[in-house]
Amino acid sequence: MIICTVISFVGILYLVLTLVCPNFIKKISSKISFKFKKTIFNFLDWGMILPICATIAVFFYTFIFIITPISGSSMNPTIQDGDSVLVSYLDKVDQFDVVVLEVNEDDNFNVVGVTYYIKRVIGVPGDSVKWVNKKLYINNQLIDETYLEEGYLDSFNYSEDFEGKFKYKNEHGEEVITTIIPDGYYFVMGDNRQGSTDSRSEKIGFIQEEYILGVVKYRVFSTDPYTGQMKFNSPSQWK
Repeated sequence: MIICTVISFVGILYLVLTLVCPNFIKKISSKISFKFKKTIFNFLDWGMILPICATIAVFFYTFIFIITPISGSSMNPTIQDGDSVLVSYLDKVDQFDVVVLEVNEDDNFNVVGVTYYIKRVIGVPGDSVKWVNKKLYINNQLIDETYLEEGYLDSFNYSEDFEGKFKYKNEHGEEVITTIIPDGYYFVMGDNRQGSTDSRSEKIGFIQEEYILGVVKYRVFSTDPYTGQMKFNSPSQWK
């Protein structure tokens, strides 16, 4: 931005001098070699283009989306350790979306500092959720988790049951126990149900809507370690 400002100021000054004393400017300009003029104009071009591109990139990464690497196996096999994901800040959160979220001490009794997670939204306000015998029940209805690979859950050696009793920290900082997800909160789980710390654990519990940072739109991974060619997979291709 500073470079753009300086270049703009020089350009305005040059324009004013051209209008006020054109003969003087013409005389000076005639003494400057074409090669030097070309160098100056190239410098001005790049001096304007690079800051503009940087400003656009910062705007998009701040308000529209971000591409971030993933560390950990809690979303296996959907998203694996070392993958990157494109996260949209603008999309409305829907049930079964994969999201990036923040867990902090203001939202949870059992957390110190701030930690970021990637999980799947399972329960929305008004829902009851149970995870029993490696099966998901929402509002007492068995859910066919079609977003998981066929037979994946059967491969688990174990999966601790969750009977649907939630403990969370409300807006007044009070500990509340409930079986229904309250307004403004979401219940999240990792697809790796035997290796995910999620809303089934008091360490995370419910997630307030304001702490869901964005919705994962694409999984980004390298298809060729030598060329670095990247491939984008949308949620419909994650099965």
